[in-house]
Formats: sequence, C-alpha cells, structure tokens
Amino acid sequence: MASAARFSLRLLALSIISVSIFATNPALCADGFFTVGEEYGRWWFFDAGGEVFFSTGVCVTNPNGYYAPDLGYSPYHENIMELYGSEEAWAEVTLARLAEWNFNTLGAWSDVDLLGDRMPYTLSLSLSGANWQQGTIPDFFDDTFYNRVADQIENRVKPRTNDPNLIGYFIDNEMRWGPDWRAIRDLFADYFALDADAPGKTELVNFLRTRYNSDVDAFNKAWGMSIASFDDLLPMTETSPLPATGAQWVDRAAFTGYVAEHFFRYCHDAIRAADANHLILGSRFVSWATPKEVVVAAAPYTDVVSINHYLPWPIYVPVVRLLQEVFGWVDPTDMLAEFYELTQKPILITEFSVRAFDSGLPNTVPPYIFFITLPTQEDRADYFETYARMTFDTNYVIGYQWFSYMDEPPEGRFDGENSNFGLVSNTDEPWDELVERMAEVNADWPIPDDDDDTADDDTGDDAADDDDDSASQNGCGC
Repeated sequence: MASAARFSLRLLALSIISVSIFATNPALCADGFFTVGEEYGRWWFFDAGGEVFFSTGVCVTNPNGYYAPDLGYSPYHENIMELYGSEEAWAEVTLARLAEWNFNTLGAWSDVDLLGDRMPYTLSLSLSGANWQQGTIPDFFDDTFYNRVADQIENRVKPRTNDPNLIGYFIDNEMRWGPDWRAIRDLFADYFALDADAPGKTELVNFLRTRYNSDVDAFNKAWGMSIASFDDLLPMTETSPLPATGAQWVDRAAFTGYVAEHFFRYCHDAIRAADANHLILGSRFVSWATPKEVVVAAAPYTDVVSINHYLPWPIYVPVVRLLQEVFGWVDPTDMLAEFYELTQKPILITEFSVRAFDSGLPNTVPPYIFFITLPTQEDRADYFETYARMTFDTNYVIGYQWFSYMDEPPEGRFDGENSNFGLVSNTDEPWDELVERMAEVNADWPIPDDDDDTADDDTGDDAADDDDDSASQNGCGC
C-alpha cells in the first residue's frame, strides 16, 4: 500500500482543488483546448478556437485493421499495404475520405500517433484494468489499480497535456458494473468473493459497518444472518449472485455506487493532477446495461457522459425493459434522456453501428437474431440518417462516433466478430450508399443561427417529426 499512499499524497493538494472546481464545473479548462458548455439552447463541444463543434467521429480509424487469429494476420492491413505501399500513404487517402464524408473526429481505437496531428481525436486510457470481454472487475482499492493509473497517467496523459487536437480522455471502455450478458451477479458479489486480506473486502465490510452504525443485530435482522461481529464477514466468500431480500437490494446497490464513486473520483483526480487542459469523457458505458447508481456516481467526475449505444431488435425491447426493472439498469426505451436526467451532463455516443446482409460477410457474431442486421447498404444509410437526426433533435447529445472504419474480417477478429460494421470493406472499398448519405447528414448538424441565438436545424419541423417517429419505431431510446 506504500506506493499507492505516496501517489495519493502527491495528488492530495491538487485533488482538493480539482474536486471543488472541476467536479462542480468540470468544463473549466484552459483556453486553446476543447471544452463543453451550453449555448444556443443546447449543449456543445467548443473547439480550441471557441467555435461550436458537433463531433462526428469514426472508431478504429487504424491501418492495422483487425487481426484474424485463424489467418495469423490482419487481412485489411495486408490489403492496404498492397494498395498504397505504406501506412502514411493510407493515412493520406483516409484523411481525405473522412473530410469528404464530413467526419471531424477520430474515435476510440484509432491510430492517433499517425493521424492525431491532422484531426481532432479522443484517447482511451483503460485505467481500470478490467476485462471488458469477460466482465471481470478488479479490486479498485488495491495497489495494482493505483499503480496502473499512475503508469497510464505517466505514459499516456502527460505527453499529451498541451495537444490542442486532443478532445479528451475516455477513462475506460464497457466496464461491467452489475449483472449483464457477461455475468449475472452484482458488484457486491464480486467484492464479497475477495479474500479476507484484500483491500476491497475490507472496504465492503467497513461500508456495511458504517451503514448499520456498527449495529450487528440490525444487520442480521435485515440480511437474515447471525454473525457476532462485522469482522466475521471478512473470511466469507460465498454469497448469492444477486440480492435475496429488499434490504439487500438497497444495501448492495448503495455499495455499487460507493465503489463507482471511488473509481471515478480517483481517476478524475489523477488525470486532473497531470492535465488540466483536456476533457474527461467518461468511461464508454454499455448503454442500457448500466446501473443507475453508477451513472449518478460518475457524473461529478466527468465532463461528458460517453455511451456505447447498440440497439436490439425492437421486438426485444420489452424483454430488456423487464431486465432493467430487475437489475436496476437505465431505462432502454428512454435511455439517452434518462442518462441526461441523471447526470445533467452532455452525452457523446461513442459507438453505434448497424450491418447489412448484402455485404457478403457472415454477420453471425454478434448473432443477428439479437443484433440488428438489415438487408442492404441503402438500409444502413437510412438507419444512420434516422439515428443521427435523432441526436440532432436533442439538446444534450454533442456528437457520435460510428463503429468502425473498416469491416471485420470474415474469418473473425479476436473475439469472433465477423460483421459488416465498416465504412469500407476489407479491401478498403467504401460502401458508397452509406458514406454518401453520411457525407450529407454529417454536414447537417444543428449549426447555430447567430441571428436569433437558436439552434438552426435544417431538417425543418416536419422532417424532425418524421425522424422522431422513425427513431421511436427503431427503438432509438432518446
């Protein structure tokens, strides 16, 4: 714990200042860098020159493409090297395309070292050490976590503190904060399973001790247990994956919020101690599968709420809504609005996408029985337009990032995904119907009208009404 304590002491002075200033007004950043704020009746990014900026981004804008384990190489990378001869030549073609298609931001997993000096970008820090695929959650009170944060800050934040093209940092990506498809258990169960000497287990026991004012009899009555002391909980590792009583539901949800508040506050303070210039863009929440208490806990320590927003087929929305009521997730039918209501912070859609059968790709992972897969590229274009215009019609969504620049390999990437999510194919050929529509729609974001200080939506009232209807029918949840 000594190294973590030393790191915490170094942060202490700046933490006191940053929590009081940045947590209450986190967009208070230095001139010459991206900020966020409200003007013309809605939230915006403001670029380094102070102009309103609606982020239209693309994830995985990266010459490496996707490595295919079954092949032993990335087919996209092989193809672009054959086409262009170098990654720099690919970069020139790609930047020209993005400009033509009216994209203005490099989303997560992009090659910012190659492209970031020529285009605004976002950067993912992966501070938690969690495994987003398996949903494993580390002990956020342990030295391993504190040391990981210190290492990432030193190597990835400090070198970029004066970069005007950097919009901000994602703390992490798709962390599991409770029951979802990766594990049907809450965070309390994860921490209860820790060994007696784990810092996180001590925090859990002390949390319960404080919550019950050291009254073990009251705890036993509420939880149906018969311990003699709260310390008797330390060696226990077995508990139900989900709460068994109403009192447990309340206590365990509160513990999730307690851990989330510690995580976001610590990451916020560490970033701010090293970099007061750039925005903290949240942790790329898994849309509706996020407990409300986590959203609330994160809000004071982020400038922007980032959400990876993939939609199920509309037929499954009632099922998701039922699970939301059971697990305490954000409401899937009104998701973005509820995120905003809970946080009062602007929202950045950090991933969204849809695929089509006419691409020739398998599109079997994720399974198309659950994940929306449309007949044609024209249908993909329609979907994009409906989704994008839905975000324009809010006063709190300040950008979106499409996933991803290139398709996944038909043989499957590292996790088996083999889908038509790209703007271009694995041979770097654009899906023309899609990108032509994107170019039109991306240029049509609600640019303010200086004459009347209101947002000027070029789609008009009738079009906005039509888009609202379409968004509702497609389960856009705004």
